[in-house]
Amino acid sequence: MKSPLLLAGLLPLLAGCQALVGRDLPTPEHPGERWQGEVIRQDSRFWFSPCGDGRRFEVAGLDSLLQEAAERRFPLFLDMRARLGTSDATGADGRLTFTRLYRLENEGPGCADPNFRQMILRAGGHEPGWQIEISSQGLLLQRLGEAPRALPYLEEQLPEGRLSFSSEADGEQLELWIAPQRCEDNASGALTHLTATFQQGGQSYRGCAYLGGARSD
Repeated sequence: MKSPLLLAGLLPLLAGCQALVGRDLPTPEHPGERWQGEVIRQDSRFWFSPCGDGRRFEVAGLDSLLQEAAERRFPLFLDMRARLGTSDATGADGRLTFTRLYRLENEGPGCADPNFRQMILRAGGHEPGWQIEISSQGLLLQRLGEAPRALPYLEEQLPEGRLSFSSEADGEQLELWIAPQRCEDNASGALTHLTATFQQGGQSYRGCAYLGGARSD
């Protein structure tokens, strides 16, 4: 369980529809490091440039993932786990073998997200728009047309990699349920590795979620 604490700050609301696109394959025994940066397709290869890093890596294992993203425009922001090895491609600083997706998108702050390193999880959905960001300092709830609320929370780890975050303040209770299933925002095309269900006031809302830099499970 996490100790109740508070968070301050503002984040933009997510928008768009969500669609489940199947449970992720099990993570390999040695999934490698977590990487964030931009990916492009050039000369029948995928190339990855890490955030704040002048290197350029060939990426393997992305073909099936980006086949789903055929209509998206490059460059794309990619948050992934990958194993680093050598490459015979001209101009490559190495070869990254993709093992796990956290996020793939062409909208949003990308490398410029100031809260990423401190963030445990971000979830959001629409109709009406809502977003929850969780850090070790607390839970920040934003709902369309309402003032942001910083709340204490409790975390529970559930079977099969699922998580539950709950908060009760001012006589009102909210719960956020997270499951390890790939999720697509049909408006933006963003893919994430988690689905989210947000419950408040007797209502239930679906959305997508991903782990932040403070929780790279």
